[in-house]
Amino acid sequence: MQRTYDEKWKEKCLLRIQEAEKEYPLEKLKDLALSIPPSENPYQMAETLLTPGLTLIGRIKAASESGEDVLDSSDDWDTAGIDAFLADTEEDIYTGRSKVLSELCESVSVPVIRKDGIVSPYAVYQSKVFGLSAVLLPAGLLSDAELSNLLLLSDMLEITALAEIQSEEDLKKSLQDGASAVWISPAGEKPKEEKIESCLALMELLPSDVIAAADLEISCPDEAMLLEDAGLHGVTLFRDPETRNLRKFVKSFRNAAKKQTPVSSGNPFSPDYF
Repeated sequence: MQRTYDEKWKEKCLLRIQEAEKEYPLEKLKDLALSIPPSENPYQMAETLLTPGLTLIGRIKAASESGEDVLDSSDDWDTAGIDAFLADTEEDIYTGRSKVLSELCESVSVPVIRKDGIVSPYAVYQSKVFGLSAVLLPAGLLSDAELSNLLLLSDMLEITALAEIQSEEDLKKSLQDGASAVWISPAGEKPKEEKIESCLALMELLPSDVIAAADLEISCPDEAMLLEDAGLHGVTLFRDPETRNLRKFVKSFRNAAKKQTPVSSGNPFSPDYF
């Protein structure tokens, strides 16, 4: 299910954050996040996306408070050789629980992207403490100042921040506010073919030095080839419940994907890039 962002949804996100702050105040969380030693592999998600070939992303829904369901699902994907995870913990859609993210990050060997209403600094600090490699920032719902500040904060914490975009307007805003990476997430319940077309249209407007991934849940290797030829760096896969051999399924995309030089000549999140 694709989220169409609105102010009502943003209010829900902020209310969840207020509840979390009652248990763990912002200043205490900030101190904890800043006390974490520098990572040996900062901006791991950006590096993964810039690796030659299309980055294959497994989408999982953190729907169990204990973490059992999401961890079982992630173990299947991880064993199959996926490159990264998109963890949905949006409570009003998936009854997600952000508290499982820490255990998830510890249990898998690849980067994890958080999709969970990242609309305030609290959620970014929280993501650092949980061990997330990347966060999605909903560009259409944040003011220019909010988006710019969250991008800067993520960068300071060595988290790859992708501006989540659903339109040309979102893209222009994200680039203006300093985004070095975008996450294309077509809005609404459209057929997959229309979502791919929307993604390709936005890719044509994208500067060559910007990292781009998309939430399209593709199921066919031919779709992966089309998107990679358009310059996309990463995409989510759709896992059919009837798929028995997940490793073979992931391998079919590997065999189809062309190995090519990354669009960017370096990691735009690295201090040495500019």
